[in-house]
Amino acid sequence: MLSEPHALVAVVVPAYGGERFIAETLESVRRSTFRHWQLIVVDDGSPDASGEIATEMACSDGRIRVLKQSNFGVCAARNAGARRADDGVEYLLFLDQDDLLDREMLDVMVETLERRPQIGMAFCRARSVDELGVVVKTDAYAGTEVARYVPHGLGFRRLRDDEPVTPFETLFACWSGCLPSTMLIRRSVFDRAGGWTEGFGQSAEDWDLALRLALVAEVWRVPRTLVSWRTHGSQASTDVANYWSQQDKLFGTWLRRRDLAPIERERIEQAWRFRQRVLLPWFACGEATRDLSKGRLWPAARGYARAAARLIGLAGLVNAYRRSTS
Repeated sequence: MLSEPHALVAVVVPAYGGERFIAETLESVRRSTFRHWQLIVVDDGSPDASGEIATEMACSDGRIRVLKQSNFGVCAARNAGARRADDGVEYLLFLDQDDLLDREMLDVMVETLERRPQIGMAFCRARSVDELGVVVKTDAYAGTEVARYVPHGLGFRRLRDDEPVTPFETLFACWSGCLPSTMLIRRSVFDRAGGWTEGFGQSAEDWDLALRLALVAEVWRVPRTLVSWRTHGSQASTDVANYWSQQDKLFGTWLRRRDLAPIERERIEQAWRFRQRVLLPWFACGEATRDLSKGRLWPAARGYARAAARLIGLAGLVNAYRRSTS
């Protein structure tokens, strides 16, 4: 049986209904050029053979262990796996059961955090692959742009690849591509941030965690594509209505938080204003202009109206936020 002393990274894989892909996912970790890892599969009451497949692989590889629990949800499964990591583990990676790590992913990400103790989490790019593992998009977010924007003058600018620090305000204002499988997290920072929010639900839970990590430590983006993000019809992330519902829940939760210091509340207020006053009106105007150029007059008019409404309603939004945190 294979074994590896002193694991530095714990890779946690929540398993539920993933028998089609989980063996390939676990094998991608085993092929890693980085050797100091342990793999914790959490069978979250899966109705299929996901847990059995992982258990069979664990029988021949002592670096793999399988936990079984009732179906408490993906966030609870991730937290359970993190709690069972060995004492010497310094970094956590929460790999989805259908995603794949490139061979050098752990090496690159561990080196990034090892050389910079101020970093609490680093995330990389992902490519999109189909059910057969065939690349669909070299950038998994093409068409739904990974946005790292910061205020600049009266508007904003996009952060360059040579500007890795991704501030809280940027993460709050617009989702920045922090998929669980792309994030390597310093364990001490994960614990300080409180882990995954178990009552949050899936689709924006990764965004919520990224925000809480960014409040207590630096977040870096590594401009390399090191993960294959599997897209298929059974994913929770393909439920568009659920995504928007979870996004509304995310912002509502953060705007109502009462457990933060005044300086943290101020950061949230600034980020909210940046999102509402600058980013969203600009995006609405851009979409309306594209509609206008194609002769779609009514959609264009609605787009410009949305942009104006966001600007006009800004004062009320900020006042409502202040009342909710007073």
